[in-house]
Amino acid sequence: MLGMIYLQDNPLLRESLKAEHVKNRLLGHWGPSPGLAFTHVHLMRLIKKYDLDMIFLAGPGHGAPGVLGPVYLEGTYSEIYPEKERG
Repeated sequence: MLGMIYLQDNPLLRESLKAEHVKNRLLGHWGPSPGLAFTHVHLMRLIKKYDLDMIFLAGPGHGAPGVLGPVYLEGTYSEIYPEKERG
C-alpha cells in the first residue's frame, strides 16, 4: 500500500529504494485506498480459485490508487495501457 501511494518507480522494490523513486506529489487519500486494495486482491483470489463469473467495480475518486496499484502490479493495467508495462 505504501508503494502505490508514495512511489512513482520501483514498486516491487527490486532495487534499493532511492529518492527519485518517491513521488513529488501524492495523489489519492489513505482513507479508501487500503480497503479497496484489500477487497480487490482477495476478490481476484476468489475469482481465480473458484473460476467465478464476477467483476470488481469501483467508481472514480480519491481511492484510485487503491485499485490502480494492484491492477498495475498484477499486469492487468498493461493490457489496456501497454505503454505502462511493468519494467
